Amino acid sequence: MKKLVIFIFSFMLIFIFVACDKNTTTLTETTAVNQTTNDLLTSTRSEENTDNSTAITTVTDDTETSTDQTTEIIPLDNLETEELPIHSTIYGTTNGNANNLGLAVYDTVNKLHYYAVGSSVYAYDPSTKETSLLFTSTVGGYIRNLCLIDNLLYFVSTADLYLKAYEIETGNFQIIYEDETYYVQSYYNDVFIEALKTTTSSTYKAILKYYHDDKEFLTTTTTGMEFINVSGTRLYHFYTSEMNITVIGGSFTGRSKIYSLDEHEITEVTELHLIKASYSGELTFAIVAS
Repeated sequence: MKKLVIFIFSFMLIFIFVACDKNTTTLTETTAVNQTTNDLLTSTRSEENTDNSTAITTVTDDTETSTDQTTEIIPLDNLETEELPIHSTIYGTTNGNANNLGLAVYDTVNKLHYYAVGSSVYAYDPSTKETSLLFTSTVGGYIRNLCLIDNLLYFVSTADLYLKAYEIETGNFQIIYEDETYYVQSYYNDVFIEALKTTTSSTYKAILKYYHDDKEFLTTTTTGMEFINVSGTRLYHFYTSEMNITVIGGSFTGRSKIYSLDEHEITEVTELHLIKASYSGELTFAIVAS
């Protein structure tokens, strides 16, 4: 059974949340670890109530001795009205979308939702509640990895796995990268992709950086990264050669380990999502692992 682990990193605390499978009652254990003493353990249990709210019971345990227990009721409709700090003018799609096939993006200029169904991409206008066909891939396959920058909608079709772009105003298409592409994310005008890289001696999966304005790739690439999450000029990811959450600069320099998963007996990570990154240095991750 997969476990959901949420990591909250700050200057002094690292929180780890582990959740059970969706078919069971939600169970969340939170471990707060002081980076200097490693002596604080917090467990949190969340269960749905019949009054459409969530009861969160927190048990603070210092060296496995329970010292306090509190319960807080949080209405579920809080999330329905909360405005998330996500801006499509900065990021072409959210980290959650990018790591889950990238099937939808939001156009903040035209106030439209673009979403992929099969080999077509549609535009939904929430003001009129009308949907229109944006384009259909001539090569077939399934459209995924949507990422919007300015007037250019980047996408990948499973028919050839090339990275392409659709010009919204003109209806023209561009081929950006002619090899298998699996992931697309951006920060301002930098597009990061996970794709096959072919050299004279070998072919391997790598992370590449494409300059949207200059229409060229950075000559430097990097490998060993999975589940990339873009935040500013940094890429947070799972480093495949070690059981670590790692950060690297946008030009693929200065790799640093943030947290090691070895001590938690995790053998496989299948998803890693950066939920929040603040200027104070606090980071929130969600991990699906076993």
